[in-house]
Amino acid sequence: MLAYGLGKAGKHGEARNLIEKLEAAERNSYVPAKSLMFAWAGLDDSQHVLLSVQKSIDDRDPMTVMNVLQEPILDPVRW
Repeated sequence: MLAYGLGKAGKHGEARNLIEKLEAAERNSYVPAKSLMFAWAGLDDSQHVLLSVQKSIDDRDPMTVMNVLQEPILDPVRW
């Protein structure tokens, strides 16, 4: 959520740094794809948001569908 907030605040470099850290951590341990989904939403990167949604569904995260359907943060992806 911090990366989301930074992205929305126009601090794209800082948001991308956090995303890079999450992606690096993902190589060694489990990082919910949902975390990256929200981080990319802060940068208005719909393509990466959708890739993260797909990975989250593949990981069988039970809240993903509800987040995609109801979370206002993801409104730009739905429209």
